[in-house]
Amino acid sequence: MNTAQNKQEMTQGFGLTLGDIYYVLFRQKWWITFLSALGVLGAAGFFWISPPSYQSEAKLFILYVLDTTVPKLASPESRVKSPDERGENIINSEIEILTSMDLVQKTVEAYGPEKVLAKAGGGKDLIRAATLIKNNLVVESPKRSDVIRIVLQHRDPEVVQPILSALIDNYIKKHLEIHRATGIIGEFLTQETDQMRTRLAQTEQELRTAKTKADVLSLEDARRTFSDQIAQIRQMIFSAEAELVERQAQLQEMRKSLIPAAKPLAAAPAVRAPDTRAPETRMRPDDEYMAILTRLDLLRKRREEFLTQYTSGSSLVRGINDQIVEAEKIKKKLEAANPGLIALSLPPQPTTSAPTPVAELTPTMPATSTTFDPVVESARITALQSRIKVLNAQLDRIRVEGSQFDEKGSMLNELQRKKELQEASYKFYANSLEQARVEEALGAGKVLNINRIQQPSPPFRDWFVFFRIVISIMVAGVVAGIAMAFLVDMYLDRSVRRPVDVEKKLRLPLLLSIRDIGWFGRRHVAKATAKLMSGVDAEAGGGTPPESGTLVTKLLSDPLLPFYEALKDRLDQRLERRGVTGKPKLIGLTSVNDGAGVTTLTTGLAVSLSETEDRNVLLIDLDRELGSAKQFYKGMITQHGLEEALDPKYKASVQNGGIAAHIFRSQCAHIMKALKNSEFDYIVFDMPPVSPTSMTVRLAGFMDEILVVVESEKTNQDVAKEAVALLGESKVSLCAVLNKIRSYVPSSLHQEFWGAS
Repeated sequence: MNTAQNKQEMTQGFGLTLGDIYYVLFRQKWWITFLSALGVLGAAGFFWISPPSYQSEAKLFILYVLDTTVPKLASPESRVKSPDERGENIINSEIEILTSMDLVQKTVEAYGPEKVLAKAGGGKDLIRAATLIKNNLVVESPKRSDVIRIVLQHRDPEVVQPILSALIDNYIKKHLEIHRATGIIGEFLTQETDQMRTRLAQTEQELRTAKTKADVLSLEDARRTFSDQIAQIRQMIFSAEAELVERQAQLQEMRKSLIPAAKPLAAAPAVRAPDTRAPETRMRPDDEYMAILTRLDLLRKRREEFLTQYTSGSSLVRGINDQIVEAEKIKKKLEAANPGLIALSLPPQPTTSAPTPVAELTPTMPATSTTFDPVVESARITALQSRIKVLNAQLDRIRVEGSQFDEKGSMLNELQRKKELQEASYKFYANSLEQARVEEALGAGKVLNINRIQQPSPPFRDWFVFFRIVISIMVAGVVAGIAMAFLVDMYLDRSVRRPVDVEKKLRLPLLLSIRDIGWFGRRHVAKATAKLMSGVDAEAGGGTPPESGTLVTKLLSDPLLPFYEALKDRLDQRLERRGVTGKPKLIGLTSVNDGAGVTTLTTGLAVSLSETEDRNVLLIDLDRELGSAKQFYKGMITQHGLEEALDPKYKASVQNGGIAAHIFRSQCAHIMKALKNSEFDYIVFDMPPVSPTSMTVRLAGFMDEILVVVESEKTNQDVAKEAVALLGESKVSLCAVLNKIRSYVPSSLHQEFWGAS
């Protein structure tokens, strides 16, 4: 017996248990067997009707894709597209090219459509042949791989290998046409290369003309020359200024040592005024001569520096030459006017760019005052002042010339940059043109980015795949059978089948579940029960009515006796738990559909109740139009006990316990009141199936207990729910008896409890 906890689990659980799976599989075994047989037949038919076709297999390795359809001013490496990490973008594109109808149609057209269709119905239809090849072409790529696997299947073994080879050759040609467009790109590159060559020559000519006008050989060297000259002149100015300050200090000190520092002489300014103001108003011939010498020296050095950067015909060189000629004329003019100036000469100048004038300009102090000549020293000071002025003027002139050169240099720089850009473009187009010519010379069979790691194999049959399909068909039949079994049992079949369904679906307590005794057993029991209730003795040969005291048990089938006894015991226990102790106890048995076994169970229950403790039991059969009433005592029919419960005017209608149902319906309240006051221990009612118009609903309110007999696998659960709800309106105690349960699962696999749940 199951416990309360097990009951709750059965009523509330919605998952499938092992017992449920066994029950569905064995109950619907015919569906499983039928569909499995169909699967086996289908696999056998596929084996004989559609044997495996011949196939050829090839593999291609895509290293990279070189896309040159639109050349750009970039390095060739930027046009190389390698497959991505998962190999989806480029590999999928190549698969689409391989499976394109244009490529297949071109291949079939070259091979001959009549050869393709020779073993496929014949004909010369190109579209039909191409469709046949395309439908039997398998192109796939494993995950995270750059390899494309190509398989072609056909019934003719002489077709697959040559067509697959031709298909791969055409694919490589198509690949070149799509990604590289060799012919079109070659013409484009040739045209662009010629144009860039012409533009570059024109720019070079403009650059040479501009340099000739600017008298410049090298922009960088010219700028460096200007910088060096400015640095050198500034250094010479610094040296001359230092020497000037030094000689002025020497002259002042010598004059202090030779002339006494007398106050009258110091106060006479008329003597010193001409000496200090003379250089400011007019330059003496010796000072002017020294300035000219200094200028000639600087101009000659500058001419030497310009000749290293410019040509002799350059405007800068010609300007310096003119300045030298002019300075020579002034020098000769001064020498002609003052022959004593020829003895004067410039002090030696430093040969380096960074002279150290301190050692050169340090004068030798005269030992005595007799060797000191103030006039000569003043002349030298005046010459230094003139030299500084000339050097400053030359520095300003060089700066002006440098700024003018910078203006010309900007134009030269622009032309130089234009030339460099055009040179880069020309080199790119020239290299691209050369690469295009090389690729065109290589041809489709020598593409470097696609490797044939497996050539099309000889034709063979893939029996492994074929048997896998055959086994899949068989397994599909078995799976379809199992799926159909669960579909029918769990969704399409809405009947109540097992004890667990009573509590889970009908929400009724199960009093007893009864096994199915088979067709012959049910027939024998039903026949004996009918004879008993009709008053015919089954053991009598001529149909003689049984006398009082005839044993009813002789008329019942032995297989059901244990269930009658169990039903009686469960009913007594249920009434005792509910506290129903008075007499008589009214028990009603009904069902939802005809043929559920209510009459048989009612008779057996009445007999079992009468055998216990000498109970007096009345059985009232209202299931038929002509009902009956039988009294049982000690398991035997004793008399008909319904006459005293009827109105006197209806007693004549009762013959041998028989009574019309309409009379009982019209006298229901009177009869039930009389039966409540009778001396019977149990009154058992065999009531009609529950329906909105049946007498069962009216009588339900008078019953102490109603047993709803549910026929396993026949009673619809939705109809049963409505019947239970209709009876529930009478506030009567209800319980269920599940009748005719069939056992499908062998006890060796699963043992199920068939008693009360």
